[in-house]
Amino acid sequence: MSETWNLSEHGTPFEKKNVEWIRQNIPAYERYWARYTGAVQDGRIFREAEIHGITVKRDRMRKRLGQWNYSALMNCFHLLELWKATHKSDYEIKRSLEFERIYFLAVSLFYNGINCLQKVQSILNEARVKADAGKKNDKKKKRRDKTKGKHIPINLKVPGLKELRDAMIHNIRPLVQVDINKGEFQVACNLGFFENRADDWIWSDTDFFKDLQYKPISAFIWDLLQSLKDETNKIINEELRVFLDLGIKELIPPSPVTTTIPPPQATPYASASAVPPESF
Repeated sequence: MSETWNLSEHGTPFEKKNVEWIRQNIPAYERYWARYTGAVQDGRIFREAEIHGITVKRDRMRKRLGQWNYSALMNCFHLLELWKATHKSDYEIKRSLEFERIYFLAVSLFYNGINCLQKVQSILNEARVKADAGKKNDKKKKRRDKTKGKHIPINLKVPGLKELRDAMIHNIRPLVQVDINKGEFQVACNLGFFENRADDWIWSDTDFFKDLQYKPISAFIWDLLQSLKDETNKIINEELRVFLDLGIKELIPPSPVTTTIPPPQATPYASASAVPPESF
């Protein structure tokens, strides 16, 4: 067994199965996971590995971030599966209702993934505020303050998502079309179209929709997937930087699997009381 935490050996069944895709597309996911999450199987349930000598608040924060990372990852994978289904050359959507459901689902998955990342950003900002307050009168940490990087805001590569979602709530009809010549279902792709526009349109307002641009649904889903996975990787890298700035403890190397029972006096870790507590 490896002496460091890694998804291929210690991850959940889902993470082990898809480890190569994760490493190629969201490499920061495993870096954070290996340092601050880990996975210990307890019966049929996987839980985070423990970090001894860490405050309760920091322990909850690193677990919350790990769980939000996982949620964002799952939205990426659902988009990936949708793309695979619609990208097949022999794939046909026989009913327009099914086509619309896929369009709705793709946009919802992307929007949900972005919401996960925004939640992460909120947690990181809160941690920094508390850390700054705690270090206000601590001269020993001034050097670390000077080197601390600024947080990276989430900048969506696909603008107008909220407006598109609102438009879909009203009705999806103007946003989808069938290219008879190519035999493919197409969806509106220039999402920035909906920004700063009134929402009092009706379906027959052809002049209002004349600037909408369309692309095949598989290409649309592919673009959403690329944007979401890139944003996920960026924000997890930000998590790593914030944790480094705050000096948050990392996981110790995983213990080898053994069937022997250690003697009562043997303890794998120092007691929590023997470790200097951390504080924000």
